[in-house]
Amino acid sequence: VKQKYDVQVHDEYVIAGNTAVLKCKIPNYVTEYVMVTSWVQDETINIYPNTDIGGKYVVLSNGDLYISNAGPGDGYKNYGCRTVHRLTDM
Repeated sequence: VKQKYDVQVHDEYVIAGNTAVLKCKIPNYVTEYVMVTSWVQDETINIYPNTDIGGKYVVLSNGDLYISNAGPGDGYKNYGCRTVHRLTDM
């Protein structure tokens, strides 16, 4: 079954120096079939899931993106999530 879906990332507000948490909003009707594969910063830099908790960016197993020590420069970047449908690979 092929069903189109769109994901969203909402703006998050964080005090400088704290950790920002970005969540990939997936429509309820496909949530159980879709997983986050990576995040993209400014449409050029790929951020992949990892276990390096000492880095600036960490993609957790649930797909959330953690940005540690967030600063004003992070607010000018665009972040998007990439997903894959487990049944159709789309």
